[in-house]
Amino acid sequence: MAEGARLESVFTRKGNVGSNPTLSASSCVFNELSAIHTVVHTVKPILQAVCDAIQRSLHSRIELAVR
Repeated sequence: MAEGARLESVFTRKGNVGSNPTLSASSCVFNELSAIHTVVHTVKPILQAVCDAIQRSLHSRIELAVR
């Protein structure tokens, strides 16, 4: 084993972390990005529908004002 290698658990504020805290952090980041991706793809169509409705409403008002 290399000198200074730490295979024991490391204590953190959130409890004990295994011998590979980088892997745990990577999993956490992946989970966060996955959640953000899901929210974006859920909200995007809703926002597009709202924008389309506003645009139709504005066009209708412009047409009425021109007449």
